[in-house]
Amino acid sequence: MFQYCLETVMATTRNSFDQCLAAILRESNGYASNSPAGPANYGITQATYSAWRSENLLLDKDVRRISFKEVEAIYQMSFWIPSHAAECPPPLDLLMFKCAIESGPSRAIRILQRSLGIDDDGVFCPHTRDVARSCHGYGVALRFLDIWTDFYEEQMERHPDRRQSLRAHLAQLDRLRPTLQYIEEAIQVYA
Repeated sequence: MFQYCLETVMATTRNSFDQCLAAILRESNGYASNSPAGPANYGITQATYSAWRSENLLLDKDVRRISFKEVEAIYQMSFWIPSHAAECPPPLDLLMFKCAIESGPSRAIRILQRSLGIDDDGVFCPHTRDVARSCHGYGVALRFLDIWTDFYEEQMERHPDRRQSLRAHLAQLDRLRPTLQYIEEAIQVYA
């Protein structure tokens, strides 16, 4: 029963997931031996890949040999579904997904809740879902981006030793603004 429900959720969110994953992979496509968290391929670290393979009763394998099906499964099961990105309108779905990858699904939900002006407990309850589904995705996405930026700036103050990597994250967020506007304009054209 659980597997059927999971497959149904994955099938109904497939199109949005595919589009958001493509956007994410444009930034992190390929193998990187010198990423801050260790070797990574398609943005997935060796540690994450090893843990996923172990959870799925598979032998460990070098992240350089990860298949695209595994990449999709890890991103969907670890970030897309737990963040509830599929329940948000575009371009907010992309931000939820990206934030879940970088800061965890709970942080993404908290930032979403703050962006929506509701209690930020980090739980995607029915109230959060209803407000998210009925919001204007672009307007909330801009608030989300501002709150997420504030979070990284606070982290820079608390962790001066991580300033360089946090600045890189802030630069990525700045580059997202035109992307969000482009998505909004495309939505308006095709609406």
